[in-house]
Amino acid sequence: MSLFSKTKQYALKKYMELLSAHAPARALPEDVSKIAVLQFGGIGDLLITTGGLAALNKKFPDAKITLFTSSKGNAAILGRMDFLGEVVPFDIFSLDMRGLLKPGFWREFKKPLNALRAKNFDLLVNFHVPVLPNLIDWWAVEWTLVKLARARFSIGVRPLFFKTKSIYDVSVSEGLIDDLHFTQLYSRMLNNADIACAATTQLEVIDDSAAVKEVSPEKAVGAQYAVIHPGGFRASLENSVWSRENYQKLASLLSGECTVYLIGVESEAKAVEAIAAGNDNIISLAGKKGLFETADMIKNASVFIGENSGPFHIAAAMKTPCVIIQCRDGEPHYHDYPDLELKMFVTPGGSPLPEEIFNAAQGFLKG
Repeated sequence: MSLFSKTKQYALKKYMELLSAHAPARALPEDVSKIAVLQFGGIGDLLITTGGLAALNKKFPDAKITLFTSSKGNAAILGRMDFLGEVVPFDIFSLDMRGLLKPGFWREFKKPLNALRAKNFDLLVNFHVPVLPNLIDWWAVEWTLVKLARARFSIGVRPLFFKTKSIYDVSVSEGLIDDLHFTQLYSRMLNNADIACAATTQLEVIDDSAAVKEVSPEKAVGAQYAVIHPGGFRASLENSVWSRENYQKLASLLSGECTVYLIGVESEAKAVEAIAAGNDNIISLAGKKGLFETADMIKNASVFIGENSGPFHIAAAMKTPCVIIQCRDGEPHYHDYPDLELKMFVTPGGSPLPEEIFNAAQGFLKG
């Protein structure tokens, strides 16, 4: 670690210690009418919070919940939770402390701050956990927001370097993710605040015109099919995407057993279509299906195959059997969903063979 990084970490720890100093103990209000929820991750991170969101709605059924998140597009996955109100987008990726003196930093920071201050929230719940040590900038930014929001009561996660100190009225330690999945972490966090919460995820997909604009004709092709999501945004950021050649070999092997559908967003369409090229039993849907149509495809699949990305967490919410490829160290706090049929391949610094993934997927195919 460079001298600059060490100095920055030391300064930010001291700053966060000051933020949490002299915080008086407060009780959870009974008359909660406005709730702020913070979750700045992607689709998968949002899905992981759905058990917590449902618990908040059950505890305070008349309260309006405002979601602060990185993208309104990602938040669409929660569209069937009709108790959710306004969605406030917040580009946390732009809030690196190296940009502290740049106008863009403060312009982006003021967006959620102004919204938080304007509504005088009764309860603030932060479901975002910027895993240390690389993301201490985000910890500092989020704690500043929580402090300045002045909510009547707040709940969240405290970093490893604080055993008891916290800016929140009720908090749990980041260290618990060594043993708990995020759904279990959030369940414990809310239960500690006397808000009953199960360690579950929820995603409602209904096979009608309201859920899917057109009933997916693909479901009529054969008795079973596999869905593969090659890559994903987070995996690409971390340079850990399984190669296109590996996905092509895997899809080819699976196509002898069932129809294979490849999914992805529009920007991935060209690469995904290249994987499907020349095989009529491999069909690319990348960029051709909306969010709920894709979720519907995953729900009805015999097996989902991919990496740690949004579609994997959709599959987990749908209880679809999964084979997950992790070309880096394992992250059980993301993967180890309770009660999910999951085969995990963790190969840091290496890569599993397509034949290994195929053999694992075959175990979920019928007949």
